[in-house]
Amino acid sequence: MRLALAALALASLAGTLSGPLFAAPQSPYYVYLDFEDLTGAGAIPADYGTVDDWGSWSHSDVLDPNYPPASGAVTITSSLPQAPIQFGEDVVFEVAAIVTSEPFAWKLYYQGQLVHTTATVQPNLGGAATYLPSGYGGFVDAIEFETSGNAFAVDDLQFVAGFDGGFGQPYCTALPNASGLPGRISFLGSPIAADNDFTLVASDLPVNEFGIFVTSRERGFIPMTGISNGPLCLGGEVRRFFMASQILLSDAGGQFSLQIDLTAIPEGLGTVRVMAGETWRFQSWFRDPVMDGSNFTDAREITFS
Repeated sequence: MRLALAALALASLAGTLSGPLFAAPQSPYYVYLDFEDLTGAGAIPADYGTVDDWGSWSHSDVLDPNYPPASGAVTITSSLPQAPIQFGEDVVFEVAAIVTSEPFAWKLYYQGQLVHTTATVQPNLGGAATYLPSGYGGFVDAIEFETSGNAFAVDDLQFVAGFDGGFGQPYCTALPNASGLPGRISFLGSPIAADNDFTLVASDLPVNEFGIFVTSRERGFIPMTGISNGPLCLGGEVRRFFMASQILLSDAGGQFSLQIDLTAIPEGLGTVRVMAGETWRFQSWFRDPVMDGSNFTDAREITFS
């Protein structure tokens, strides 16, 4: 097997989660909050909805026709000066409904770094709530709003949380990279092959470096001396997600992600469909400024149902 790192110059930005807004949850890790179990008005309790700290946010079930809820009667708002929503764990923030009198956007943070700013909702006072997707498929641990005031209301917030690596079983120890940490791989979406909802996330990477994901059916351990600072933990036929759109660039939080098609896993000169009962292993290979080389994340395996 040869993995030509020179071809990483063809990189594109990380893929994002996709699918219809508020579809039926496809894994047990989706959290959808319509806030309808909160009555009256007041600060949102800590740990509500699995969120560690709601900061300056409060809830109200008093209807304001200028800021109608997207569903039910309850909306949430934040006072100034704002304090961010802190999830207390790695999550993927997906979408929320916004009614605002001023341009409104979300700022997404990971480990203290701004990793993404969403598109902007333009003023829609008194109109239907606008669903604002994050457009970002990597991990975040805090969000805050970007607007000149606090004349807005938020409803129907959805994110992915409550997991350590999503699902599957990690194996094989990665070596530290230029970030000071060993890279890690996680899964998001559904472990059911027929759902075809499966996203790979690599994190704790050096910032602004190219990388790819690789997969195989077998475990392995191959020291990549002279090529990589860490080992390849896959065996047998190693398949690369290596099309131009699958070559990724780590963001300010040191991560990238890719939603893959389980009906078209690279194999030989063609592709193969993942079937229920099959076990697959995944890893990420990325440029690492240490020794001017490359490195691998740990590996993770899953038996699809």
